[in-house]
Amino acid sequence: MNLQLLKNRIIARLITPELSDGGIVLPQCAGNTATNRLADVLYVGSDVKDVKPFDRVCLDFRGGWVEMNGERLISAHEENVLAVLEVQQ
Repeated sequence: MNLQLLKNRIIARLITPELSDGGIVLPQCAGNTATNRLADVLYVGSDVKDVKPFDRVCLDFRGGWVEMNGERLISAHEENVLAVLEVQQ
Protein backbone atom coordinates (compact mmCIF):
# COMPACT_ATOMS: atom_id res chain seq x y z
CA MET A 1 0.00 0.00 0.00
CA ASN A 2 1.35 3.42 -0.97
CA LEU A 3 0.32 6.14 1.48
CA GLN A 4 0.40 9.82 0.55
CA LEU A 5 -0.84 12.05 3.37
CA LEU A 6 -2.44 15.42 2.98
CA LYS A 7 -0.18 18.33 3.86
CA ASN A 8 -0.70 18.78 7.62
CA ARG A 9 -1.88 15.31 8.64
CA ILE A 10 -0.18 12.72 10.82
CA ILE A 11 -0.88 9.02 11.25
CA ALA A 12 -0.11 7.63 14.70
CA ARG A 13 -0.54 4.47 16.75
CA LEU A 14 -2.46 4.98 19.99
CA ILE A 15 -0.59 3.82 23.08
CA THR A 16 -2.62 1.56 25.34
CA PRO A 17 -3.37 3.40 28.60
CA GLU A 18 -1.77 2.21 31.82
CA LEU A 19 -4.00 0.78 34.53
CA SER A 20 -3.44 1.01 38.27
CA ASP A 21 -3.48 -2.18 40.33
CA GLY A 22 -7.16 -1.48 40.99
CA GLY A 23 -7.92 -1.16 37.26
CA ILE A 24 -8.20 2.65 37.13
CA VAL A 25 -6.96 4.24 33.90
CA LEU A 26 -3.97 6.47 34.70
CA PRO A 27 -3.74 9.85 32.90
CA GLN A 28 -1.31 9.81 29.99
CA CYS A 29 -1.01 13.55 29.35
CA ALA A 30 -1.00 16.58 31.64
CA GLY A 31 -4.41 18.23 31.80
CA ASN A 32 -5.86 14.94 30.67
CA THR A 33 -9.33 15.09 29.22
CA ALA A 34 -11.32 12.44 27.43
CA THR A 35 -9.59 13.40 24.15
CA ASN A 36 -5.93 13.66 25.24
CA ARG A 37 -3.96 10.55 24.33
CA LEU A 38 -0.37 9.37 23.94
CA ALA A 39 0.54 8.12 20.49
CA ASP A 40 3.57 7.11 18.45
CA VAL A 41 3.79 8.96 15.12
CA LEU A 42 4.19 6.68 12.11
CA TYR A 43 3.74 8.98 9.08
CA VAL A 44 3.66 12.74 8.54
CA GLY A 45 2.39 14.92 5.68
CA SER A 46 4.64 17.19 3.61
CA ASP A 47 3.78 20.41 5.53
CA VAL A 48 4.24 18.98 9.04
CA LYS A 49 7.03 20.96 10.72
CA ASP A 50 7.30 20.07 14.41
CA VAL A 51 6.63 16.33 14.43
CA LYS A 52 8.52 13.51 12.74
CA PRO A 53 8.02 9.75 12.44
CA PHE A 54 8.85 7.80 15.63
CA ASP A 55 8.07 10.78 17.90
CA ARG A 56 5.89 10.06 20.93
CA VAL A 57 3.27 12.79 21.25
CA CYS A 58 0.50 13.94 23.52
CA LEU A 59 -2.38 14.38 21.13
CA ASP A 60 -5.68 16.23 21.53
CA PHE A 61 -7.43 13.57 19.50
CA ARG A 62 -10.16 15.09 17.35
CA GLY A 63 -9.28 13.27 14.16
CA GLY A 64 -10.51 10.06 12.72
CA TRP A 65 -9.46 6.47 12.42
CA VAL A 66 -7.81 4.76 9.48
CA GLU A 67 -7.19 1.04 9.11
CA MET A 68 -3.90 -0.13 7.61
CA ASN A 69 -2.81 -3.76 7.43
CA GLY A 70 -5.55 -4.72 9.89
CA GLU A 71 -4.40 -2.16 12.48
CA ARG A 72 -6.55 0.78 13.59
CA LEU A 73 -4.52 4.03 13.54
CA ILE A 74 -5.23 7.68 14.35
CA SER A 75 -5.42 10.30 11.62
CA ALA A 76 -5.09 13.85 12.98
CA HIS A 77 -3.94 17.38 12.12
CA GLU A 78 -0.51 18.53 13.29
CA GLU A 79 -2.11 21.35 15.31
CA ASN A 80 -3.76 18.70 17.52
CA VAL A 81 -0.32 17.70 18.85
CA LEU A 82 0.01 19.24 22.32
CA ALA A 83 3.59 18.12 23.02
CA VAL A 84 6.39 15.95 21.72
CA LEU A 85 7.66 13.78 24.56
CA GLU A 86 11.26 12.77 25.14
CA VAL A 87 11.42 9.05 25.79
CA GLN A 88 14.28 8.15 28.11
CA GLN A 89 15.94 4.85 27.39
